[in-house]
Formats: sequence, C-alpha cells, structure tokens
Amino acid sequence: MKRYIALLLLGVIPFIIACASMMHGSKQSVNISSFPNEAKVTITTPDGIQYSYTPSVVELKRKYSEVSIFFEKEGYKPVEVNLNRETDGWIWGNLALGGIIGLVVDFSNGAAYKLTPGEVNAVLEKEGISYDYDSDKLMIVLKEID
Repeated sequence: MKRYIALLLLGVIPFIIACASMMHGSKQSVNISSFPNEAKVTITTPDGIQYSYTPSVVELKRKYSEVSIFFEKEGYKPVEVNLNRETDGWIWGNLALGGIIGLVVDFSNGAAYKLTPGEVNAVLEKEGISYDYDSDKLMIVLKEID
C-alpha cells in the first residue's frame, strides 16, 4: 500500500509544483476587437486557422511562437497584427517552490509563456479615408479616391 501511495505522489508532484500551469494553464484568452465592429478575423497558428468576428475572445495555446491575426471588412483596408510569445513571470515561482521539475512541466505544456499583446484592438481605415487614432483624439484625413 505504501508503494502505491509513493508512486501516486511521485506522479502528482510535478503537476502540483508547476506554478505557471496551476496559475493560468496552457491556454490564454485573447480579447479581439476592432473599429468598426463586425470585422472578419482570421487567426493563423501553427495548428491551423480559426475564424471569428469582432468583438470576440479566442483561446490560444500559450506555446505558439507565431500567431497572426488578420482583420478585414468590406470598404476598409485590411489590418494584420502579430502576437509575440514571451516568458511568463509565474515560472519564477518554480525556482522557489518547484525547482527543475516545475520548470520542465511548464515549458513542456506551454504554461511558461504568455502571448502579447493579450488584447488586440485594430483600427481599420475606410478606403479613401485615413484615420490617425490616439486615446485622446481622432483625426480624419480625407483623400481623393482614384
């Protein structure tokens, strides 16, 4: 009986001491919005392509090293935003509590990473009109359409 308990503990300990896995898991919610709303969104990841419309929230694996988000809407110029993968701060908890085993678990399942930015807000320019958007002001420049 003691052997079974010991084997069970050895199997469970790596998951208990993997701080990033416990704190936020291997997937991340990314808020996606646009101005104007209801833009078609194409999300390209190493696993394939997902489609959505703004505003939406998508679940992405933290381990993705390349994520491209493409916005398009009829009458507007398309916009592409790339997400970057960075090392998440929770892995430092592994050094204090879990050591190497926790680091191995977090890096292997992707929980050691975060995708940035965690919120994507795209401003689509109307064809023939240019927007210069700032949190304090919105400038609209009219251009002659050829």
